[in-house]
Order: sequence, then C-alpha cells, then structure tokens
Amino acid sequence: MRRCIWVILAALLILSLRAETSAETLKGRSRLGIDLRLADHGTSSVYTTIGMGTVRTEAGSSGMGGGVSYGYWIQENLAFSVSISGLTTEVDTEIDGGTVSSQTVVVAPILVGVRYYAPNSALTTDWRPYVTASGGPYIASQSKTEVGLEIVNEERTETAIGAYLGAGLDVRVSRYFLFGTGLGYHFVGAFSEEIGGRTDYSGAEFSLSVSLLFGGHR
Repeated sequence: MRRCIWVILAALLILSLRAETSAETLKGRSRLGIDLRLADHGTSSVYTTIGMGTVRTEAGSSGMGGGVSYGYWIQENLAFSVSISGLTTEVDTEIDGGTVSSQTVVVAPILVGVRYYAPNSALTTDWRPYVTASGGPYIASQSKTEVGLEIVNEERTETAIGAYLGAGLDVRVSRYFLFGTGLGYHFVGAFSEEIGGRTDYSGAEFSLSVSLLFGGHR
C-alpha cells in the first residue's frame, strides 16, 4: 500500500515537472476523477463481560479505499464538487470460550461541496493549491461472520450526517488531465448503533486522484 502511494506521488511529480505552464482558464470546465483514499479512524477496543468470559472487539486503525468525483469550475478560483467513495476497515473480534468472529466494515461518504483556489497568483499556473469543504450522508455497512457452536452471518447498515474539511493541490499536466493530492478531516455524527465496535468514524484522510478534464472552450 505504501509502495503504491509513493509510486503515484513520483508519477505526479515527474508529469507535473514536464507540464507546460498555461494561462488557459478552467472556468466552465468539468473534471471526472478517480480517487485513492487512506483514512485513519483511530483504534477502537470494546470489552464486554458475558458470564465468566470476556468479549474483545478491536477495530483497525485505518481504512483504504477508492471513489469517483466530479467537479465543475463555477469561477476560475471556485469549483463545485461531488464525490462518492468507500473505505474498508477490517475488524476482528475474539470471544472467550472458543467463538471467533470476523467483520468487514465499509464506510461510504456521499459528499457535495466546493473547492476554493488561492492565492490568485496561482490561477495562471499549473500548480493550484485549494481549501475544500463538503458535507452529506456517511453510510456504514457491516458484514459479520461468527463461528462457534454454530455459524451466524449478519449484515447491518447505519447512516449519519457528516462534513469534510481539508486542503490540497491540483496539478494540471495537460489540457485534459489533472493530478491531485489532499489532506483533511472527516467530522462524522454518531451512528445510532455500533458498526464494527464503534459509533464514531471521524478521522483524518489522505487522498490521491487523477482526473479527466472536459468541456469549456479553447
């Protein structure tokens, strides 16, 4: 996973260095992107006493996933954005007495927001730093299999409202392609019931993306 991220970062740097600076406007253009995301939800452990035994649930501290995004430049320094992504976190549960369960949790945010590009001096270059804010539903799905005296399969879904705040850098490598990297934080409301041993999936996220640019005028 780390090697993949470093390869993408290296490719972004090499391509951006080869890109020719252009004053071509992005106003009125759209982008369709594919995203690679790495999130840190923090480790969660839950202990419950049942009779003479103890149940321990430990959720993984990070999740890796991908998604798709769409953006439209309303102004040269302001873009509308929509993204749909999914982050997978493995969760292992050990139960004294010989029963073991394994779970997979997928958290899928559907976010609508804006990107604001600054400073104005960057609007005529291929390197465009930005800040971003978005919000929408976070859908968490849990798939659980418990093996003991009998096998039990369980699937549940919970939804909460949340928001994302972050900053990043878009690098235009040609008229038709844009690379991006971002870092931010998800503020997620508590789910009504636990998913993977927790109700809170707030946490930091690092992302890499490649986008196809289209529309607008030459």
